[in-house]
Amino acid sequence: MITVEDKIRTFSKYVYEKEVKQKDEALQKEKVKQEQIREEAKSRILGKNEIQLAKQKKKLDLEAQRIISSAKSEARNINHQIKAGIQKDLKDSMEQAVVAYIQSAEYEVWMKKQLTEVLLDSKGTKAVVALIADDIPRFQSFLKDGFPLVVVETLDAEALGGALVEFPEAGTRMDFTLKSKLEEMENESGLELNEVLDEAVKAND
Repeated sequence: MITVEDKIRTFSKYVYEKEVKQKDEALQKEKVKQEQIREEAKSRILGKNEIQLAKQKKKLDLEAQRIISSAKSEARNINHQIKAGIQKDLKDSMEQAVVAYIQSAEYEVWMKKQLTEVLLDSKGTKAVVALIADDIPRFQSFLKDGFPLVVVETLDAEALGGALVEFPEAGTRMDFTLKSKLEEMENESGLELNEVLDEAVKAND
């Protein structure tokens, strides 16, 4: 026989279990809600961090580009200074070599060979041979004896040596002054120097 006490206990248990179940469901819902809130907050924070990181990366990239550009510009300036210094040294060395060459016996041999080659084909034609003042005594008799129609004139000292030969009737001129030869050598050595330095710069890029 079911007593009143049994009914009360049964009903109390039912109510208790129902309450516990409802509280558990409510708790689970709250947990889910809190988890969603945390995930949303995390996403927002990460999103902001990603934006900040992207901005920071862009800033760092720009700074890196600026540093690289500055370094390349500095390298070009240094390259230019090195090139200018080497070219000056080469020019000075060449000029010193020319001055020494003018005083040598080889220079006289070379001059007579050049003059003969230029004047031989025009032996019957008037020619004007311009020499620097120091060379006139060295080559005047050679010219007069071998080429009677030649007129010897004084060439500007800046020519360094060699000769400037003109044929008035033909309107032609032959320039084998040492100044022109020196300029040719400077241009050639300058081009070679540019190639060497450009290769060095590329190798360091």
